[in-house]
Amino acid sequence: MRELIRRRGAPVVAVTPVVGGKALKGSAGKMMRELGREPSALGAATEYRQFADGFVIDREDLALGEGVRSLRHAGARCTHRHAAHRGLRPWQLG
Repeated sequence: MRELIRRRGAPVVAVTPVVGGKALKGSAGKMMRELGREPSALGAATEYRQFADGFVIDREDLALGEGVRSLRHAGARCTHRHAAHRGLRPWQLG
């Protein structure tokens, strides 16, 4: 899967599975802790940094934005939205 993502022909945007230190759904936070990772938007962005051209964090984690931006080269993008908002469309990510 990693190789397929690396060879993609389009930008990849990841959306945080963790808001305010808690998983939006499922066991993402628990799995991150078990793997020794920080259960936060920054921790998730760290895991996705080699694949994603952009990363969406929730407004609740706005203070982590600069840390997320610093993970990648200058072209990396980080935006903040209500990540848990149902019905958000890709073109609404800004």
